[in-house]
Amino acid sequence: GGGAPWTSGSAKYAPVWEAQITCTGTVGSRFGDVFVHGGDVFLAGTLDGNCSVFGGEETAAESAAVIAARLAGADGATVWTRADVVDGLFGFDAAGFGSDGLVIHGGFDQPFQPAGGSLLEPVTFTDHSPAYTTFLMTVDPDGALASSRALSVEQVGAHFDVEPAGAIAVVAGSYVTDFGSGPYTAELSKNPIAQLDAAGNEVWSDIVGADFPALFFAHEVAINPDRTTLLTASLLGGMTFAGDELETSDKSSPVTLLFDAAGEPVRALALQASDEGCVLHPLALSDGSFVVSGTCWGTLAIGAEVVGTPGTPLAIAIRLSGTGDVSWVRALEAPIDRFHVTESPAGLILAGSFHDTIDLGDGPHTSAGRADIFLAALDPSGATLWSQRMGDEWDNTIEGLAELDGDLIVTSISSLDPDAAPAGDGFTLLNVARLSE
Repeated sequence: GGGAPWTSGSAKYAPVWEAQITCTGTVGSRFGDVFVHGGDVFLAGTLDGNCSVFGGEETAAESAAVIAARLAGADGATVWTRADVVDGLFGFDAAGFGSDGLVIHGGFDQPFQPAGGSLLEPVTFTDHSPAYTTFLMTVDPDGALASSRALSVEQVGAHFDVEPAGAIAVVAGSYVTDFGSGPYTAELSKNPIAQLDAAGNEVWSDIVGADFPALFFAHEVAINPDRTTLLTASLLGGMTFAGDELETSDKSSPVTLLFDAAGEPVRALALQASDEGCVLHPLALSDGSFVVSGTCWGTLAIGAEVVGTPGTPLAIAIRLSGTGDVSWVRALEAPIDRFHVTESPAGLILAGSFHDTIDLGDGPHTSAGRADIFLAALDPSGATLWSQRMGDEWDNTIEGLAELDGDLIVTSISSLDPDAAPAGDGFTLLNVARLSE
């Protein structure tokens, strides 16, 4: 890892403070999004290597650890860090900040005991092997374990989201799954979906998908303050949802499916993609609406509107009302990686990494020769208010994005070709910055 590129490029925002995870030797890592609560910054990830977590907890190369940290929003000082060793760790994500704290989930296949909790045992799945049981952990604002449990959910293909009052939305892969009320059998093109309470107990559950020969693959969920759940998925063929007939042809294409607080189907939307691999990531906004965003290739039809150009990379952001109606569509024909969206008083903030040149609507930005970071603010109609580029000789990728009192909290990883790496074993793995105008 390298330095922090926040002051280079066409800088509108500049750093107020920065904090780092530093490591030596070879390190495996994965980080979830970053969250703001009570004016401070919370984040989590996994580390498999010798690292110092913001000057606090030290991790070792012999075992993988789930780490979490709280940084003071005012100056970036470390409030606390924790590291839980998880043997047989597979997969990880931070679902969000709920009523009891930071919700973390991942997969494991060997017993482990999080600090302050009881021993968690993996579940025996009868329909497939190897298998990874999902663990659900909540770390309270003081760094203590609020709750932990093992779910009869295969981690592969599972995705979670949490709303501020604590309700958790989860979609599982096409495996035997039991959220608590009884098992769902493994079915091709069918995915179990549920809402859980803050402790991980089932509120409602259902099965969603298409009948063969249609192919359906669930991707991610988001849950808004009304406890309405939005599911993004891919569909090739036809299906029925909430009385809507959905049909995609030739290529597997994105669909969005909306469930109300009781789990009843509400609304569906199908988008026709010209190429495979278009996956949309949902985000619930504070007013109850949603944004779905992702990177695709070629064209994408949203109703009568077609965006993109054949053979050209496409980044897409679509705002949906709380009832699933399309409010606006924003398309960028550029090769963008790690596309992130958050909301702020200025409007929606887009962030990502790009190579070469990108035009965000207020003039082109050109990278410094490697992957650079961009930021852009959109008004309520989806038009660009401003944009900026930040970059240097490193490849810079966004890992997380959040808003704090009108400022931005950004986590990033910087990397350089090994032959051009600086001398010495120590390096910055993850950089966290508070950016202000």
